[in-house]
Amino acid sequence: MEWAFTDNDAPLDFLGEGESRTQTYTVTVNDGLTGTVSQAITVTIHGKNDLPVGKDSVLSTTEDTLFTFKNTDFGFVDADASDTFQGVRIDALPNAGSLTLNGVALNADTVVSAADISAGNLKFIAAANANGDGYAHFGFSVQDSASGFDSSSNQIILNVAAVNDIPTISLSGATITGSVTEIADLAVGENLTLHTQTGQLGLGEVDFADVLSAYANANAGGYVGSFSVTIPNNTTGDGAGSLIWNYSVGDDALNFLGAGETRNQVYTINVNDGHGGNAYQDITITLNGTNDAPQGANQTITAGGDGWTNAHTAYAAPIGSYIGRYGWGGEELSKLVTWEAPSDLTLTPMVTIGFDLLEFDSWDGERFRVYAGDHELVNIPLYLYNSAPTSGFSGTGSGANTGMSWTMTPGTNGNLNNSGWSDQAFHMRLNVPADLDGIKLRFN
Repeated sequence: MEWAFTDNDAPLDFLGEGESRTQTYTVTVNDGLTGTVSQAITVTIHGKNDLPVGKDSVLSTTEDTLFTFKNTDFGFVDADASDTFQGVRIDALPNAGSLTLNGVALNADTVVSAADISAGNLKFIAAANANGDGYAHFGFSVQDSASGFDSSSNQIILNVAAVNDIPTISLSGATITGSVTEIADLAVGENLTLHTQTGQLGLGEVDFADVLSAYANANAGGYVGSFSVTIPNNTTGDGAGSLIWNYSVGDDALNFLGAGETRNQVYTINVNDGHGGNAYQDITITLNGTNDAPQGANQTITAGGDGWTNAHTAYAAPIGSYIGRYGWGGEELSKLVTWEAPSDLTLTPMVTIGFDLLEFDSWDGERFRVYAGDHELVNIPLYLYNSAPTSGFSGTGSGANTGMSWTMTPGTNGNLNNSGWSDQAFHMRLNVPADLDGIKLRFN
């Protein structure tokens, strides 16, 4: 009697390299009557290693973010039931980006163990700010625990999703501070000048389609002046642009600062890309003060009032709110102007006294005189209507009046219908040392 054992190879794939299986069959022979005899037949099946199979896959990651691979990303399958995933061989490096193991770029044909993959040591990152579907791909072959590699290479494709990139501010060659100084008391432009400061910042944006905008906020209340920003060159198209900031303040707004005093005003510029990305930069403007002498207010004087003596009218014509002689007689006007001497004369050395004058009928060669106490300070000829120099007059005191100065500026001219005579208005400004406490002014 002969026996035979047959089996297809595929059902035996579950046996790995070095594994075997014993199958026992009992053969029974019967004589057709009642006699039988049995014999056990043992068949031993020896296994061979079946190579593992990997799987192509498409994975997704995010721009500027490390992607960490998992063992399941490589689709390991092995017909040998006892074989496990051992690792992968990198057959072809990514065509873009970087594949690293423990932070070191891999070379082609490097085998990465399953243990390293499980530990999160195999990573991929796209180039800075790069993105796109199908951004990168690389080839690999899985390995089983019998050291067998897939007979054909598989591929992983990486899609990289874009993220918003925050705009940047470049300080290379930038101006982030400014300084203005109050004009000294009585100097040209005092209280009239508009002080300005300007500066530039560089802008950057890797998302070329973004259109940047900007605004600025004061970091505290009570600031003086005006601060604004503009973007004359946006980053659209090439990723490079510029921002201009401007600050302006009137000189009169700086009067609150004394000599040697400063104030820093900080403005924060916000550059926005319209998609939630913001960049910030502080600009500091320093305000510098100078000393401002106290200044008396211009006085509206009524005839015979407000402390003036010897105010007269003549010819039954009203003088109204003007002071002074109207007609003949050589009368003299006088008034004592006083103030409290400042505690620090280095900060407040001078006092300014201002008032308006009107000279009636200046045609017969008279002269106009102002006395500080008993000493003449001003002595000028009077002028006919519209004949006074438009720049006015000025001078300085001497002798007992040393340290004093004065200006006399023509004001509104006009005929006040005082018997048809022509008149000349002046604004008078006297600067006298503050330590005098007071001064008696006399006009004749």
